[in-house]
Amino acid sequence: MELPITDSEDGMNLMHHLFVNYLKQPDADLFFHKLIELGVNPNKLTKFKESPIDLAIEHKTCALDLVLSLPQYHSLFNFNI
Repeated sequence: MELPITDSEDGMNLMHHLFVNYLKQPDADLFFHKLIELGVNPNKLTKFKESPIDLAIEHKTCALDLVLSLPQYHSLFNFNI
């Protein structure tokens, strides 16, 4: 289930915003788990063809470290986009 909350300008969903602002969120890991639980698509591409992981790398946040540390979620992410 994709939540309908997206930025109409760039196509970012909540996962994109979390991964960009990961270091600014004190409870980012809890928010990540909640987004997964709610079915937010972790592979959705923005209109610029960027996934949340792409943005985490670009903005040098540690969101990728979180994803890699949780093997139970690896299958949800397409690391080959």
